Amino acid sequence: MDMENKDRIGAEDVIRAQVNQPFVIALDSIPTAGYVWTINYDSHFLKLIDEKYQCNSHEAVGSAGRQTFFFTPLQAGEVDAVATFKRPWEDGVLEERTFRIQISE
Repeated sequence: MDMENKDRIGAEDVIRAQVNQPFVIALDSIPTAGYVWTINYDSHFLKLIDEKYQCNSHEAVGSAGRQTFFFTPLQAGEVDAVATFKRPWEDGVLEERTFRIQISE
């Protein structure tokens, strides 16, 4: 997947990737209010190589930004990555998204 297209990935999209070719999942986030994304995935298929957050504004608590997860596919196949948006200390989930990832050689 082209790194330039990361902003176009939505939960309903299928991500097409190639083995050993990094791709990203970028999600709007509000960590200054305690809400962050976590992504559960099968580590036999994907390796998380980095995670970054970019704030849109440094002026106020609760400012939104973008949380970006950088993955490298390890083997061909199809796998789901489930992203959960919540405060880590709370049980309730604000949002959940499932990304279908099709990995080719």
